Amino acid sequence: MLFDFQAFIEELREKPEKKQIVEKYETVFGPIQGDIKDQIRYTEYLTKFEPLPYETPEELKNDFDWNLLQQLVIGSFSSDYELKKEEGKAEKELYIAVKSGDQSVVKTVSELRSFQILRLYEIYIEEQRTL
Repeated sequence: MLFDFQAFIEELREKPEKKQIVEKYETVFGPIQGDIKDQIRYTEYLTKFEPLPYETPEELKNDFDWNLLQQLVIGSFSSDYELKKEEGKAEKELYIAVKSGDQSVVKTVSELRSFQILRLYEIYIEEQRTL
């Protein structure tokens, strides 16, 4: 898998403007250990969202935990999503809509590149640490 949860947490700890996210989380829930699926926000919140099959980039099929990404998207308060069946596609498309100021960007997961997917993991996991 391309996304390393513990490496991302360490990266947050090292950034002066981000380290308080980890510190506040650990004050409330205890040390962040293990994988994201070992965290209380995952076990008590994100597991409530049952993932459904959806289109992903063919060349990245084995590089990411796609069920986890879908759970993070659905559990997010900062973006909207839609699962929609497109003609000629085997699976549904997962559309993600993100607003920034007056602009809204909508993309399907299947059209994203690996660096964009990595960034989504970072954004959504950081969001889960601050709630």
